[in-house]
Amino acid sequence: MQRFSFIIISVSNTIFHGDVEKVILPGVEGVMTLLPNHMSIISELTPGTVSFWSNDNEKNIPISGGFVEMRNNKCTVYLKDDDGLLAPSPGNA
Repeated sequence: MQRFSFIIISVSNTIFHGDVEKVILPGVEGVMTLLPNHMSIISELTPGTVSFWSNDNEKNIPISGGFVEMRNNKCTVYLKDDDGLLAPSPGNA
């Protein structure tokens, strides 16, 4: 399966950095799914859960908002501040 680079960044650190097969994000106009070779986008994120699949394992990280940029098979989530990262639910970190 094809993969792409995925990074989640807060103000103070990198939450995740690796290759993934798929990312699902809470966008202001609804949930969006990003796959390899997705068109370039920049979009605001709303409170919700960022879900992604790495090595066929699903990971879920709750956020309270931010922005996403997808360009040239590289997806970066910028959390609005350190408060943008909510405490992970048990088993979701």
